[in-house]
This record gives sequence, C-alpha cells and structure tokens, in this order.
Amino acid sequence: MSSEIAVILVNYNGTNDTIECVKSIMNSEEPADVFVVDNDSSESQRIQLHKALEDLCVIIDAPSNLGFSGGNNLGITKAVELGYKYCLILNNDTIVSKECIGILKRECRANRIVAPKIYNYYKKDILWAAGGFISKVTGKGKDIGEGTKDPDPGDTVLKKCSFLSGCCLMIPVSAFEKTGLFEQEYFLYYEDVDFSLKARKNEIDLLYVPSAIIWHKDSGTSGKKSKITEYYLTRNRLHIINKYNEYFWPTAKIISYLTFYTKIMLCMLKQNPMNKVYIKAIHDYENNITGKTELE
Repeated sequence: MSSEIAVILVNYNGTNDTIECVKSIMNSEEPADVFVVDNDSSESQRIQLHKALEDLCVIIDAPSNLGFSGGNNLGITKAVELGYKYCLILNNDTIVSKECIGILKRECRANRIVAPKIYNYYKKDILWAAGGFISKVTGKGKDIGEGTKDPDPGDTVLKKCSFLSGCCLMIPVSAFEKTGLFEQEYFLYYEDVDFSLKARKNEIDLLYVPSAIIWHKDSGTSGKKSKITEYYLTRNRLHIINKYNEYFWPTAKIISYLTFYTKIMLCMLKQNPMNKVYIKAIHDYENNITGKTELE
C-alpha cells in the first residue's frame, strides 16, 4: 500500500483502453494504487491484461461478468480490507490529467463525494459531463453540458449536484458505512443514479470539481443505441422510479412509459427490430426481473 487512494477500474474486453488508462494514472502527480477487476473477458484479453499490468497494479479476475456494480464492488471490498482511505471509481476508457487525482483528494471529505470535469476524448473542447442532476419529473439522471462546448474552461468553482456520473467518482471509504456498495440489481446503467440518491439520503454532498479533468472515450463496452444499452436504460429507469417513488414526481413514470411506447411504435413503423428490446425491458421491469439479462 503506497497511497491512501485505491483506483478501481473494471475491464471487460477493453484491455487496450485499460492499459492506456493505467499509464495515465501512473503519470499522476498524486500517487495512487490501481485495482483492475477483469469482468470475465475473453482468454486472450485476460492474458494480455496480466502480461501488461500485473507488475503495475492488482488484478482481480471476476468469476463471471458482474456488470458495473458487481465489478466495482469487488475492487472496493478489497480496498476497504486493505485500509485505503479513498476509492476512485474510474471507467477504464478514460485518461486522467496529471493533476486530477490530487485535486479530487484535496476536495474529498467524510461527508463529500467528488467528481471531475469530463471531456469527450475525441473532441477535446466538448464536454461529456460537468456535474449532473436527477430529474424528478422524468426520472432520468442527466450529465450537465453533455455534447456542448465548454463555456468556461478555467472554471474552478465547486458546485453541489444531485447526481454524479459513475464514470469517475472519488468516494471516502467511510461513506460506504452509510451508503453500502453499488446496488447490483441494475447490472448496467443507473447504478450511479441509485448511489447518488443513497448518498444524498445519508446527507453526503455530491460536488463537481471543474479544475480536476479527465477525458472519456465513451461506450467502450456496450456502444450507443445497442440492444444492451437500450434494454438496461429502459428497464432500469422504470425500476429506479419505482424504487425511489418518494423522490420522483408521479410524472416520472408517466413520461417514461410514454417515451418508451413512442419508441416502440416508431420502431414498428420503420420495421426496426429494436422494438422487441423495449417491449422486453418493460415486461421485465413489470415482472421484477433485475440483474443481468440475456438478450437475443
């Protein structure tokens, strides 16, 4: 243990991205120890991962693909056992600036979870997230500034948020005593919305730290508009609205259903087979089917 910070990366057949991410962490001004959880990648990917990184970080081989929550929970549990003070949850398809980890550490407190400014890796001046909020009206977790040009690159003012993306979160280990770990009923997407709601319920502030910067390649394992993405975004949005019905307005479920049924109708009109994905997602939510689901 050479640092107070354990960086948790989950790898699923994204070894090249993971290697690049780890190298950027090693170049950080603030020392940090890296834990890579391999979520049951292919044999060739696992061999490549161990060969490239086993001398630089701790590699934990998961017994199966445990999703975002399960993979991160394995790493967090190990970090807690070893006595780390902070856990930095970080997507493996990111690059961190040299100053980022140190800035986040300085702003992290026992009652405070912090997140950096996230840029699009391929369009350097375009934001991926500058904090976030959870809409009580629609039930969606929203990254602020996503897809827009950064209006204030020199901004240093910390901002309180109602949601922080799981792409990059620095969490004091003591906070897990109040929040517990990431909930595993989601498998993919909305775990960070759930965790944000739990944190706020336990009076832990969520702060966006704009002077800490990372770059995100985005959708490295699932791809935008893929069956996997659309299924879990649909099912889990309905699930979280139902789970936290005291937080969301009644409009959240109504708007969500209208949105998804509109998508189904449009897919049917265009003879797009994606309509079956939305139908299955709604069916599974209504039948309380959670966790990992196999899609055709």
